[in-house]
Amino acid sequence: MEKNLYSIIILFLLCLSSCDNGSETYQQAKTFSLDHFSETIELKGKELTFGNTVMKPIRIQVIDSFLITINSGEEKHISLFNLNTNTKIGDRITNGNGPEDMLQPSFVKGTQSLQLYDIAKKTLMEYDIQAFVRDIQPRSIHKIKLKQQILEDIARDKQSNIVAPLFRGTHRLALLNQQGEEIRQLGSYPETKADFTDVEKREMFQFSYTVTPDGRIILCYNWTDLIEIYSSEGILLHRLHGPDQFISPFQEIHKEKVIIARPQKGEQREGYYNPVIVGDTFFVLYNGNKVDSENYDENSRQLFIFDWNGKPLKRLLLDQGILTFTVDSINKKIYGISSSPEFHIVSFDFDL
Repeated sequence: MEKNLYSIIILFLLCLSSCDNGSETYQQAKTFSLDHFSETIELKGKELTFGNTVMKPIRIQVIDSFLITINSGEEKHISLFNLNTNTKIGDRITNGNGPEDMLQPSFVKGTQSLQLYDIAKKTLMEYDIQAFVRDIQPRSIHKIKLKQQILEDIARDKQSNIVAPLFRGTHRLALLNQQGEEIRQLGSYPETKADFTDVEKREMFQFSYTVTPDGRIILCYNWTDLIEIYSSEGILLHRLHGPDQFISPFQEIHKEKVIIARPQKGEQREGYYNPVIVGDTFFVLYNGNKVDSENYDENSRQLFIFDWNGKPLKRLLLDQGILTFTVDSINKKIYGISSSPEFHIVSFDFDL
């Protein structure tokens, strides 16, 4: 009997030691480290030139066999490439105020079709991909004019409602219907064990996000290594802190009649960027560098893979850093944008 009791106690202690500890920074959070990834894989990148085309891409997406980029400072916003022939098809979407023009386009997350959101015009535009490839001046097949200004990328959920980030008030996201009208707000700022002002939290907890096919919303924070997963109803399902368990504290500053928050010198550190859904997982860039460090690089050389519940699966080490990326899951390729030494597109083959 005593021997059995002793065995039970040992098993209990082992279980405690193997379970994730609670975060020292956040409430209701579990921590993880690099050791929790089952495998680390090194990937070598290849620069894509497309016939020496001069580009300055800032966003990237793959649909079928077409690579689509949004460019900065060009007369036309979109460049279109054929991945089968490694050639440029052409440029689309004129910069302007016309009915089919755009001023500040971004890709809409959470959809398999080509949808663009013009941040300046508050308008979502959907296209037929074959017509977009064929026509020099493609026309949208559907438009939604949002009833409020959303200054960041938007997403579509499983009901085709619009999920949009908020940077004012107590909630993180707004849910809008297919007429562009707000239905409700959801998500709250991470609960920390230290006190921060509302202005400080607004700057500290900037995030990238995506939406899974079953409606979960994944928030990946830029200035702390924190990931949150919400249900489609806005209920917090998982809060994960790692792999380094840091936070970049900001300090509120009153300057005449303006109130701002700035990062504390030497303490600002980059976290996660650009989560992308791939099957029943999501890929996300992790930087981890301090902004003030001598060797700081805005390009990230690590991609983490998690399942939709936030379980760490694999860690990808890139030989070239990238700012953002997209994944061709059929052909097992990652396409990324790098700014070093100048802007270009790089591809990585993977077999997971």
